[in-house]
Amino acid sequence: MIGLSRNSPWVIIPWYNREQPNIEVFALDTSDETLPQLGCEVPNRPDSQMSFEFLKTSYNSCRENHPKCRQSLAVLPKRVIDISTTPLRLVEPTSGTRGTYAALSYRWGGWKSFTTTKTFDSLKKEIAYESMPAVFQDFIRVARELSIDYIWIDSVCIIQDDMDDWAEEATKMAEIYENASIVVAASSAPNPGASFLRNWTYSPLPAIPLNLAESGSKFIARGKLNCGFHASTRSHEEEIDLLDSRGWTLQEKVLARRWISYSASELQWKCRTLASCQCQKLSWVPESFLVDSETSEHNQHAKWQLMIDEYTT
Repeated sequence: MIGLSRNSPWVIIPWYNREQPNIEVFALDTSDETLPQLGCEVPNRPDSQMSFEFLKTSYNSCRENHPKCRQSLAVLPKRVIDISTTPLRLVEPTSGTRGTYAALSYRWGGWKSFTTTKTFDSLKKEIAYESMPAVFQDFIRVARELSIDYIWIDSVCIIQDDMDDWAEEATKMAEIYENASIVVAASSAPNPGASFLRNWTYSPLPAIPLNLAESGSKFIARGKLNCGFHASTRSHEEEIDLLDSRGWTLQEKVLARRWISYSASELQWKCRTLASCQCQKLSWVPESFLVDSETSEHNQHAKWQLMIDEYTT
């Protein structure tokens, strides 16, 4: 049972048990200032209007109001996908061309190579949207919601069977993720073929309304969200976002200027000024272990590379 306010009755939660005692309760109407702000409702789907509003509000607010996160137009990578045109195309901007692009962080998961020496020339003419795996299609939709014209996906923008091209571009990966206007993390997708926009992949317990006869506010109780930012060392395996099980994706997260995670049960945002989650239980100023008195906010990849070199030699 749980008590919600000094004037409200105790409420029995039907699915409460000792096996899974973690329950969250929040008010749908937060106009009553006598009630604590415990969180807010999370929409049923990651592609809902509410979810896209969280994405766009977080992104636009950061660009307009966070001096630590601001950047001049970045030099575009060697190759990017132009999503402003129909059909999509793989383009090679003139060296030094500046613009805004988004980068994708995801699990390969046994998916076949996309760009090879055989497909390269045809992809510069046209990339059939239907030929792209679900994660890539979702990424395009997210970037378009943010009015971003160029995106970077490693398996598309690097020629996979050209060892010289791979060696050249691999050395730029840290810089590419740091200079992206935003990094979109498909945290819940096990492989490129699984959409991260269609459904939350982890729902601990269904949300139910609470009937509080003595309270004018409407309350909702649900199982606690434990994925992504909410995960702990005690979390069960199914509560750990799949992308977090890949060590090499760490640099994509820590170097990102702005990072939006499509976690298993909600959207989670992190930039160099603010970290927050869609349920609004958490909000804090993140601290980067890559920034100190000798390293600026705008050159974190240099220190990251030094750390990797020291660790691997």
